[in-house]
Amino acid sequence: MCAAARVRHHQLEPAASATLPAPDTGRAHDRPRAAGIRTKVVGVISITIAGTLGVNLAVTSAAQSEQVELDAQQHFDFVAATLKTGLLDHMLRREEVQHVLKSFARHNPYGRAELLTPDALITASSDTTRIGTSATFKKGTLGSIPLIFREEINGKETITRVEPLEYTGQCAFCHTPTEGRVGYLAVSLGQESTAAMRAALRSKLITSTVLSLFILIGTVWLALSQLVVRPLAVVARVMRRAEAGDLLARMPTDRADDEIGQLARGFNAMIERLADAKHRIEEIYHRNLVAADRLASVGELASGLAHEIKNPLAGISGALQIIAGDYADDPERREIVIEIQQQLVRLERTTQELLGFAKPKPPQLKPTQLTTIVERVLSLVGRYRAAAQVEIETHLESTATILGDPGQLEQVLLNLCLNGVQAIDGAGRLTVSTRDTAGWLELTVADTGSGILPEHRDRVFAPFFTTKTTGTGLGLSNSARIITEHHGEISFECPPQGGTSFTIRLPRSPADLKPHGPA
Repeated sequence: MCAAARVRHHQLEPAASATLPAPDTGRAHDRPRAAGIRTKVVGVISITIAGTLGVNLAVTSAAQSEQVELDAQQHFDFVAATLKTGLLDHMLRREEVQHVLKSFARHNPYGRAELLTPDALITASSDTTRIGTSATFKKGTLGSIPLIFREEINGKETITRVEPLEYTGQCAFCHTPTEGRVGYLAVSLGQESTAAMRAALRSKLITSTVLSLFILIGTVWLALSQLVVRPLAVVARVMRRAEAGDLLARMPTDRADDEIGQLARGFNAMIERLADAKHRIEEIYHRNLVAADRLASVGELASGLAHEIKNPLAGISGALQIIAGDYADDPERREIVIEIQQQLVRLERTTQELLGFAKPKPPQLKPTQLTTIVERVLSLVGRYRAAAQVEIETHLESTATILGDPGQLEQVLLNLCLNGVQAIDGAGRLTVSTRDTAGWLELTVADTGSGILPEHRDRVFAPFFTTKTTGTGLGLSNSARIITEHHGEISFECPPQGGTSFTIRLPRSPADLKPHGPA
């Protein structure tokens, strides 16, 4: 099969100017302004960084607090061990013991050191008012030694550690070896320095975290501005120019081979292709306008000629009928008159084609059976002299009713059948068939003639194109126009075995159509 040529329901409407109008793109500033890409990206990154730094701040703060507590505990252990050693060295001289305890109090304003008997009686203290009193904790609690607990001394939080004092050689003057534990040492240290250190570390950590957050956000903002937002602003500006119809707009291509550079080069290539396509479209548009103007002029001329020829032809045809009656007994002369009448029919047909091209009438649509039209047309074709050796076949499978103009559809079918007969050189076959298919009624006219040459197939439906020695070349052009106005399609195929097959497809349901012209 050769490629089928098809005529659909669309036509070129000539305009006053050959320049294509720019598209109505609207105005960007009429739309609400959305958040920029920089704001969106910086917002997402800021939330991510803030969350990360917040988690890091919490973990680091907890670790630092734990380290401060550990350092404070080590310091406390060192102070308690030092004090215990010093007291044991001066245990024989009570005044020196009291002096050591007061010295401890001077260096630790919120601290306190005391010596206790096994019964928790205070025998020496940095706070002399407590000497001779019992410690606040009971003897029963001294079983778990060392005992460490928190308490308030003079409204300040302190940590108290109670250490046992076991019998040594230095204790021989006052105690016997059988006593074992000779007393206790209770040391209390204030926690102000530890709390202050924790607060200072936390403050420094928060300050450094906030500064880091601002530095990172600023860095991201500047990087986006320089590397993304500014190049994209250039892209947007050039695209707005192109959107407004300026196909000379080009993006700078001096960037590195990154994504924006690739976008710029791709956009420039696209604009160049659009400009080239627009130029070609304008050329075709201009040529079509010129052709439309030329066809309009030819149509006016054809209309005038057709009117000038039509009336004399009617007079000549009437006179020939009278003459044919006079030669009823003279077969030779009567044959000549009949030949003249057939030529007049051909001239009348040519005149009708010219009028149909110059001043086409809109179809008067009404319910129509295509089968009736086929039968009437084939009756006319059978009396055509050139069809004497042509076998005519019909395959009328459809009896559907369509909405159409019977006169115009008859003109189309008669033109296709006569073309098929004329294409057959000698004996041959003309086949006319109808069938229903997917909401359409198909009418096919196929002949066994010589077919259409490949170089002529693109111009089959062009006005005034013909390969015959006679005819105007308007038959198929008018037929295509009529089928288009019936919301249908017309196409042809060239089978490899020869001949030509024209197919007309018309909507089968009248409810789907709107009548053309007056009802």
